[in-house]
Amino acid sequence: MVYCRIPEHRKIVQYAFNPAYGDVFDSRGHGTKCAGSISGAVLSDDSYANSSTKLTLATGVAPAARLSVVDFNKRQENDSLYIPDTVDLDYLPVHTAAGAFITSDSWGSLLAGYSAKARGYDMFLWKNPDHLSLIAAGNYGLNSGYNSTITSPATAKNVVAVGAGYRVPKSEGIMAGVYVIRTIVSSVFTIERPFMLAENTELPLLASIIPNDSYVEVVAADPITACTPLNNVAQVAGRIVLVRRSSPCGPFDVGLNVIEAGGAAVIIAQATMDKPFVPPFLVDEIQSITIPVSMTYKNQADNLINFLQEESGQVFIRGTRVPLDAESLADFSSWGPTSPDGRIKPDIIAPGTSWQGGYSTTSGNGILSPLSSNAYGGIGGQCAFDCYSGTSAATPLAAGTVALMRQYLRTGFYPSGRLNSIFSTPFTPSGMLLKALLIAGSKSLESGVARATGKLLGPPPDGYQGWGRLSMSGSLPLEGFTDPRVRLQVLDRGQFTLPGQSVTVTGLVATGT
Repeated sequence: MVYCRIPEHRKIVQYAFNPAYGDVFDSRGHGTKCAGSISGAVLSDDSYANSSTKLTLATGVAPAARLSVVDFNKRQENDSLYIPDTVDLDYLPVHTAAGAFITSDSWGSLLAGYSAKARGYDMFLWKNPDHLSLIAAGNYGLNSGYNSTITSPATAKNVVAVGAGYRVPKSEGIMAGVYVIRTIVSSVFTIERPFMLAENTELPLLASIIPNDSYVEVVAADPITACTPLNNVAQVAGRIVLVRRSSPCGPFDVGLNVIEAGGAAVIIAQATMDKPFVPPFLVDEIQSITIPVSMTYKNQADNLINFLQEESGQVFIRGTRVPLDAESLADFSSWGPTSPDGRIKPDIIAPGTSWQGGYSTTSGNGILSPLSSNAYGGIGGQCAFDCYSGTSAATPLAAGTVALMRQYLRTGFYPSGRLNSIFSTPFTPSGMLLKALLIAGSKSLESGVARATGKLLGPPPDGYQGWGRLSMSGSLPLEGFTDPRVRLQVLDRGQFTLPGQSVTVTGLVATGT
């Protein structure tokens, strides 16, 4: 491992890499965006290192925090990471040596279950109680056919696995559809299950054509691709038409043929096992399509098409329009519980869609590229920002919040939320106390929607929202943000030495406030 340590640097106190697996470049900008989301701080005068900072779209959650960076990616191999299996020996201690107590890891694997890396995180955090690791839950939420899509090392017990939600306020009035599909077999058996659609929101939502608390029948197109005028006009009229995607024609041709036959909506089956995407239309085409057009999974749709073509029964869809806001989960956000042991993961949700953060201004060869003052919506010189989405975006926001929480406790805001009050009790919290505070203060996403599966969320905890949405004002008393009646009392670093031991805590009465 090569170390570059600059203890007095205003932002990067360490940059480390193994020359066989990493270098000093960030050609894709992923690490830069994540680092900026944690502690981005833009200088008022970028020619003067000790200049004051200014608030911009590239400012991170904890702008005064400093970073230890470990690089496991070479610029010639953009999509490859070389993380040692023994993270407890060959990765996490590198941060410890630089004085870092919080790690933010926006990477993962294709492996579910409890891997060697997950075990390494648990072992390190058990042996190093001052530390806390936050790990991206993964972006596999739309992978169908699984009981869980959360992957290692976010499956580790002691880490905080972070899923992705929205930061859209309710006042925006953005709506989404939640759907249930009902299959009636031979007029005897009825099966209902959630039904996920990728909808084109420039068109009406499918839910908008379904009367409240009722169902609309689904029929298969004939021909099934709907690339030519339909032969089953009588069956199609007023119904939702299921179509198999085909290269000879696009959503526009399909939509026109279904409209001509009197169909109420179109659902297109994805042609591959890839996740469904929003059916695209050109600007001049969208005016001619007056019905909902959406796409669903290939395997989900193929089963329905075969069922309908074999005349095995009937299929109906019920839909509800719900707000798409900070109470909802992004469709890509991986969900649990963990497999095979069924633990609650992710732990918390943080904003992870269309997040604006610092942008890497290096070209593919690692050379700084000069930007104009408006490049990427930029802020001049060689500093810019860009939008990105994913649990990779959510994780550093949560990590920056944990840094603020740790500072809150160390500098004396505890327990009242006011610095230097007569009750101030500064102390250094353990990583597990910080995790407990995150979970205890999380806000329920009940009545929101898990877009990956189309399910309405209930009260936490569950495998979609974990314990809820990150809320620092829910975890700690913050003057002006937290109900002034809220009181907090914590105990940390206690030890039990014998079986059957217990501790009784007095001093606060839970009021439900």
